[in-house]
Amino acid sequence: MNPLESLNEYMNKVFDTNGDGSVTVKEIFYRLSHSAPALALLVVDLLVIAAEIRVWDIGMEMTGSGWKAIGFVLVSAVPFYLAQILWIYPRGNIWQKAIGLLVGLGGLSSSAIFGRADLLFGYDLQMDTPYLLGLVITLTVAYVIALLVFVVIDPTIRAWFIKIQTEARVKQQQEYLALVRSSMLALQKTKKLQKDIEDEFDDPTAVQSMLDRYNGKKQPKQMTVAYAKDAEAEKLQEKNPPTGRG
Repeated sequence: MNPLESLNEYMNKVFDTNGDGSVTVKEIFYRLSHSAPALALLVVDLLVIAAEIRVWDIGMEMTGSGWKAIGFVLVSAVPFYLAQILWIYPRGNIWQKAIGLLVGLGGLSSSAIFGRADLLFGYDLQMDTPYLLGLVITLTVAYVIALLVFVVIDPTIRAWFIKIQTEARVKQQQEYLALVRSSMLALQKTKKLQKDIEDEFDDPTAVQSMLDRYNGKKQPKQMTVAYAKDAEAEKLQEKNPPTGRG
């Protein structure tokens, strides 16, 4: 099929509003008026692309490096296009939309500043080169901070963060409970062993005294069976002291 004939059929199909088989300028503008916002945005984007040629040129003039000149474009055109996405983000709150607007204004303003500087360089005028280089650095930091704030306050990111925190707390609690269970089982075995020893030797007090001694505790004398006999003998001796008679 002839491309021109295909284009003519497409134009008639899209722009021929009265069905007379011909397309007039008035009909074209009438159809395009329904897409005015999209066309306005398209024209703005084309103008920014054209301005970025000057931005790239000023970067090359000031740094002499293509890689460094990319930094000039990254603080002008890229934020401007990104701002359009941030603005229409369906889940964005009012603060995120404000950040998107500020990022877009920053990109557009920096593009204008660099474009003006490029034109003035052509006239060999005095330019504040340190100011422009400092502007690139300042804008880079500002965009990074603004975009990090955009991410932090995002509802979806916050919900995901809360989920991760909750899962981490649950896992930590499970680990603590597992340690408690393990410790209690060991304690239970220890108590059972102590009880078996006390039953075997029939002297709980002596067993506890020895345990305290092994643990480094200073305990008073315990009334074991043997100690009780010695204590009783001492009491009897105190009541009936020896007279020294043979």
